[in-house]
Amino acid sequence: MDDLSADRGNAPEPPDQEQVHGQEQTQAAGDGPRKASRWWIALIGSGLALSPIHNSVITDWTTNEKGETLFFLPAFAYLLLLMGSWMFLLWNWERVKEVGWGSRMITVPLLVICAAIALSGIAVEGGIGDKIAPLGMGAALFSLYLTARVLGRDLFLPLAVGAAVASGGILVYQLLYFGGPTGGFIFEDNYDIATGYILLGAALLVGRKSWQQGLAFLALIALFLSGSAEAVFAVGVVGLAMLVRRDWSRRAVVLLAVFAVVAVAVFASGYGSGLHSLTAGGLTGDTEQASRTGSDGEELTLAEDRWELITNAMADIKPLGEGYIVTEFQKVDMVHNVPLVIVQQLGWPGVLAAAAWLWVSLWCLVRSRWKYVWILVLALSVWDHYVFTQLAPLWPMIVGACLVDTVDSDLIFRGRGLDKGSTLVV
Repeated sequence: MDDLSADRGNAPEPPDQEQVHGQEQTQAAGDGPRKASRWWIALIGSGLALSPIHNSVITDWTTNEKGETLFFLPAFAYLLLLMGSWMFLLWNWERVKEVGWGSRMITVPLLVICAAIALSGIAVEGGIGDKIAPLGMGAALFSLYLTARVLGRDLFLPLAVGAAVASGGILVYQLLYFGGPTGGFIFEDNYDIATGYILLGAALLVGRKSWQQGLAFLALIALFLSGSAEAVFAVGVVGLAMLVRRDWSRRAVVLLAVFAVVAVAVFASGYGSGLHSLTAGGLTGDTEQASRTGSDGEELTLAEDRWELITNAMADIKPLGEGYIVTEFQKVDMVHNVPLVIVQQLGWPGVLAAAAWLWVSLWCLVRSRWKYVWILVLALSVWDHYVFTQLAPLWPMIVGACLVDTVDSDLIFRGRGLDKGSTLVV
């Protein structure tokens, strides 16, 4: 009896009802930013995922009999992306100040790039609106950097969904119309941008190992069937990085074996040589596999064509460049290399901006845990310009998110890759 009384005496007092109610109110208040962030992530992330998609079918559907396009998907996507980021900063500036702008080793080079973009507007032909537009774009890119520092890696979830859809579009297209290189139903003839879109969409699933493994495998099959030479190069660079980092497991071996079966089947059927003619021509120098005609009418391999564009552009750099161009590539023969296209578009200030771009990219490669993402960014920037043009909003967002993310590792197959207090809000 005494023991029982003692036990009752040591039992905890019932919780005070006012205290419980206060805790519930505090928890409910804490859920507010999370729920709000979901909407911002859906809005801005969807704009990011849709902005590079120039699909002729959608454009034809929304063009009337007078030839007027009533709805242009990239323009709508940029409205979501840019207006969403500005509204987010306006309504959440206290959260931005709490996170901070980041190291000056990053913010100063970013501001240099934005200033060079703004100055290039002087060289743009057209009215005052055309000349001011690059200033607005430079400000928008920096605002996306700040937004990504607050919302984190979840901003890229819609892009991962887009990468899966684009991969499926390539697979279905090649099943129905198997032939040469293609971007599938989503990107159509633009298999180059499909490469960067799909690979970066898969790489940015940092911290979600199971989903990332599945999307990476789907992307590998789809990009093999796309016939993109840039995909062969980029996947090869990432594959080498995985070997150096010893990032493999039994599942990786199984997935690689399945991919090998698919690749052997495609080449055994006789379709492989035509599908990867650009890669073969670039490696062998076989002009029969060439995809371009040079300025003197000579047949060029893919690598020779890219080199001719570089030499012609770098021999005639204008003081303020050709002007910042995101999509209207028919205005000028674009250099297919990011640092060099920055110089081509932004002129002599672009030399400093190109150095700043390289500095930030290498800094993030070394300092952040998103190794594969930055290896891909640099690899994709060797043979094309879309990281700075069609995918322009993505680069500052990656910079902002990667430097505040706390995932312990971005390894895809080896190790657990557990998330330690990341910025996830969903």
